[in-house]
Amino acid sequence: MLTMEAEITPFEKLLPEMWLEIFSKLPAKTLVQLRCVSKSWRSTIDNPNFISMHIARFKNNSNKHFLISFEYCTMAFNEIELRIRVRTMGKFRKREEIMYTLFPAGQYHLEYKGFVDGLILFVRYYARSYDLFLFNPSIRKSMLLPQEPPCPRGRAEIVIGFDPVMKDYKVVMIIFPFRLPDDTTPCSLLVYELRTGVWRANPSIEAPERWLLGQKVFTRGVMHWISFDREADPLPKNNTHIVSFNFSSETFSFTELPGDRSDVHDKITCPFLLGDSLAVLDVSRAYVCIWVMNKCGETGKESWSKWYHGSIGLDTFEVFLEHRYRVKKLTYVESLRRFLLQVNKKMKSFDLKSGKLKDLEPSSHCSYSIDPYVESLLLSKEPSL
Repeated sequence: MLTMEAEITPFEKLLPEMWLEIFSKLPAKTLVQLRCVSKSWRSTIDNPNFISMHIARFKNNSNKHFLISFEYCTMAFNEIELRIRVRTMGKFRKREEIMYTLFPAGQYHLEYKGFVDGLILFVRYYARSYDLFLFNPSIRKSMLLPQEPPCPRGRAEIVIGFDPVMKDYKVVMIIFPFRLPDDTTPCSLLVYELRTGVWRANPSIEAPERWLLGQKVFTRGVMHWISFDREADPLPKNNTHIVSFNFSSETFSFTELPGDRSDVHDKITCPFLLGDSLAVLDVSRAYVCIWVMNKCGETGKESWSKWYHGSIGLDTFEVFLEHRYRVKKLTYVESLRRFLLQVNKKMKSFDLKSGKLKDLEPSSHCSYSIDPYVESLLLSKEPSL
């Protein structure tokens, strides 16, 4: 008796491990389309372990070449032009237009709060309210965060990061309440977890109220701010510490910056990423110095090592000094030994070898926020923007 056997297609002959390897090399937009092919493929692509694998592969192969650039420009007729672009690291050239919109200046204000593993955190301010939402530029998906629980009115520092222990993304809101001199109301710490989709308060953490939180850098599950103690006597003339927040333990720590900072006023200090390590760039009248933070032994205590020391042109130093509070978001391009940075709303490159600054964008009416670009599948189940 003859029996009919179902024909096995070439696709079905591949082992699951081979599919994982193939999928991990594909762009995120392609993978979003492949989710619709079959339930099996959707299950594979939506698996959190595969999403982490895809992010890690992209970081190793691609994010040393491209930047995500958030460009907020004031135009004529009281209008705001907003662009999100992928640009090359070397010459800051446009590679891809992610989003473009034009709206009246008084309609709302959009603030870029950070970029982690392909997720941008935005705050959208209206006249009397605001929204928090996440946006994945590689697949054009967004998600509005739920309203956070009631908390004291005050100034808020809002950041996004990754908890490597729980393998989850968190939005953290540090609230410094407005208070009278004799008020002892503690600072509030609110945490939103992407996995659970809810906010929770962490009342046991003492926030760094007396510290001025400046430019920030996220790496290895920790957010670092350059800072100084606002209640120190005498008041420091320069930044003196790094204030760090650990997304796993949800605790703060404080580390002294390296070098002599007691009486140095003409020194500009900026944090940046060197590989996956926190580093700081010191620019003074006589030299340029780069320090890298290291972990020491089993205690995990931070220490610093000097990574670079070189000269700087006087003209370049004067530019840094004049705009010391307008130097933002350093990105180091290792292959070129060059920094990309915003100085007074102009994108510039700073070459370590020559010690000179060079304009990259002629426009001076735009505010830029840049980060190394990462493709990811996070929010792939959310509706398109």
